[in-house]
Amino acid sequence: MNHTLQTSDVPSSREQLSDPYLYFEIISHSENNLWNVGGQFGLVPERKTFDFFMSHKQSIITEKCDLEQIVFIALIGKDIMASAGKEIHRIIHYCDTLGLEIPENETGQLELLGVKLIGKLNSFQAREVTQYEVGDPMWKSDIQYLQTVPIIALLVRGINAFQIVKQLLSKLPKTPPNDTRGRLTPRDPSRGVSRDMSRASRIMSETPEHAYKLASLLFFEKELYSDEIMRPKQLHLPPPRTHVNSIISKEGRHHLSDLPDRLVYQSEGILKSMLSPPRLRASVLVTSQINHFGKILKRLEQEEFTIVGIHLTADTDQLVFCVQAENCIYKLLQLVGPKDLREARTSYQFSLRASFASDADSFYASPTYADSVTDVKRYFPEGLCCPNTLDMQAEGIPHSYLDEKMSSYPTRRYISRPFPLKPLLQTVCVVFPPDLLRPAKHMRLSPASQLITIIQSCGFEVVNVRLVSIPAVHVQTFRTLFKPHYELSQTFVGRPCLAMVLQRENAASCFSQILQGYSNSNNRKLLDSYDHMMLTSTNKQTCENQIRFFFDFLPERCKDQVEVEEKKS
Repeated sequence: MNHTLQTSDVPSSREQLSDPYLYFEIISHSENNLWNVGGQFGLVPERKTFDFFMSHKQSIITEKCDLEQIVFIALIGKDIMASAGKEIHRIIHYCDTLGLEIPENETGQLELLGVKLIGKLNSFQAREVTQYEVGDPMWKSDIQYLQTVPIIALLVRGINAFQIVKQLLSKLPKTPPNDTRGRLTPRDPSRGVSRDMSRASRIMSETPEHAYKLASLLFFEKELYSDEIMRPKQLHLPPPRTHVNSIISKEGRHHLSDLPDRLVYQSEGILKSMLSPPRLRASVLVTSQINHFGKILKRLEQEEFTIVGIHLTADTDQLVFCVQAENCIYKLLQLVGPKDLREARTSYQFSLRASFASDADSFYASPTYADSVTDVKRYFPEGLCCPNTLDMQAEGIPHSYLDEKMSSYPTRRYISRPFPLKPLLQTVCVVFPPDLLRPAKHMRLSPASQLITIIQSCGFEVVNVRLVSIPAVHVQTFRTLFKPHYELSQTFVGRPCLAMVLQRENAASCFSQILQGYSNSNNRKLLDSYDHMMLTSTNKQTCENQIRFFFDFLPERCKDQVEVEEKKS
């Protein structure tokens, strides 16, 4: 739809229009032809349909600016009709209108979902569209005015679309309708209409709820279409999916929970999508910057990602995160920044590459939704530490973490190797309980990410790390090895914890003393609050058993090794 509004596609003069049939289809006017192309163009839904729709609507979608938003715009009055094409072109091509640089991998345009010319509104529609509250001096005259002039209704979609449209309407030339209504009292902003009365010929919805209300008032579902050419972020989104409540078979009725493989894939209408909550998606981040593990973890938490998987690769010694969020793939790519380090450090100073990268390959993030599914299955074949979702179920990604490494714990052997250059070098296993992985009240960071940053600043090297849920069959072994008190041990049931192997001189024998000695006053307050919750041991043999329980290998940079003993035939 956007394509037809670009001036470069349609010749501007009769001389350039060599073959009009390339651009337009001309048919004779008749009732049959009119209904074949959609019926009466200015027709709107009946009031009883609108009332039913609104009474059965669900919760409205989020207003987060990093998600796609749908905005309703109305161009009102005869004066603005003369330049309606240019008005729509300016709105769609917002980067050109606002003089903005087009972001990388974007079109710099809003996606036009629907456009409709309505000769005049009826009294009910005018009361919904008007900018003014009941009781305002000009409320009645404004309703009468809306019933006498044509309007063009637009529905557009884009990232942070509400803010973009607000800027656009303030930038466009002022063309108020030629009437004598005088100065009017603006509607309360909570009702969702702009207060700038110089823009009386252009009305926009300022909340998702008001956009949905006006869209369902003036558009049929069949009149709204997605334009994939103007939606490059479609690559970051999963395909539309919906469940069936139950499936009828010869054996009777089976619920979906009993038949997890049976899913129905169908496209979702624009109006229905406005009521659908954003879907949680997972994406993968791979980095070689293990020495910045704590700081990277903090950055992910600051951007409101949920960590659902962490481990170290045995072959490349790289740290792999699986994160989950709304619009996750796009958000993670933005956080990682461009591959060109010079560009990252000049234009994206707060990106991960600008902050921590030593080369262009220091960070990798899944570029598309399809790649994210492949990456999750490759790096986390056993599953993720999170509840099941529709997309995970459809893609065959397990959500129940069935940990085979703990099952093979008795078959592993710990090898302690001497290190002559550092005779006091030790390894220690530290476990962060589930409660330390959640942000505290009124805070965006979890205690675990802050503690890990402190630990690394004290000279501890992260040798291996895993986010893992302890299966019920191994809870007793875990309690025997770590000896947590009963209340703390109960928090591990069915919830993920973070296990780490650290290396440093006197790492096991003096773990708490090192943290207290190397920390400043602020860090000591954090340690005093949470030090007792970090599970570890000062006994060498116990440390080795703890490491064997969680890990089946240690990288070459570690002084010790874990090997799996071959079964004797």
